Amino acid sequence: MNINDPYVAWEQLNTSYGTPGAAAIFVEFKEVTQMQICDDQDPGQVIGKMQSTFTYLAANGLTLPDSARAMILLSALPKNWGGFASTLLATLLVVLPAGTAVGLPVLTFDTVLPKIHKEWSWKSNWSVMPKDDKIL
Repeated sequence: MNINDPYVAWEQLNTSYGTPGAAAIFVEFKEVTQMQICDDQDPGQVIGKMQSTFTYLAANGLTLPDSARAMILLSALPKNWGGFASTLLATLLVVLPAGTAVGLPVLTFDTVLPKIHKEWSWKSNWSVMPKDDKIL
């Protein structure tokens, strides 16, 4: 390229090389599907990275259904959380059947996320509430 205007040169470079190809998107997709939360690890860090990767994928043309994102999140939970995941999945619909009243719990990233935080709080014994029955 023999361009004198740096703005035009940048735009051409960005157009040519700034868009990730299918291979780069696949690398991120594979990474997000293989993320794992350790038994003693606060899930917040992995969940944050997962959300970031979902945003990147969507910005580059790969938008996953919300129920798939929720299932990827559940698959990242530690193995000893299997009962939690099973119970949660038993209480949520993947999609609302036609004619079903809105308001039923549906499997989405946003419905699963607070339940995971609550479970982590319980499992890790971290709480802002007093541990004993005494009233302060």
